[in-house]
Order: sequence, then structure tokens, then C-alpha cells
Amino acid sequence: MQKPLNGNRDPQQAMPAMPAPQSDPQPPERPPRHGVMTADERRLLRQHIEEAIRDLYKR
Repeated sequence: MQKPLNGNRDPQQAMPAMPAPQSDPQPPERPPRHGVMTADERRLLRQHIEEAIRDLYKR
């Protein structure tokens, strides 16, 4: 059996410990909402869709 070059016999000892993952210093402004839109977001989306349809029919 070959001896490792650095003199350690246990390969687990030779590897440095992984640093603990750092958490974000500040949380997001608001938690993510999946599938839930506010009334303002729905209104803006409806406006964008209506404008896109008008643009399509102009062509």
C-alpha cells in the first residue's frame, strides 16, 4: 500500500473542513408568492394584454 505524500494516512483528515454556508444578511423584501397576484398586478397584466392585442390587430 502506498503512503500519501503529505504523510496523512486517513484521506478524510487530509481534506479541509467545509465552511458553514453563510445566510443572507438581509431577507427578501417580501416572501415569494406562488400563483397569487395582487389586484394591482392583475390590472397591469390585463392592460398589457389588451395593448398587445390592439397592436396585433393593427398589423
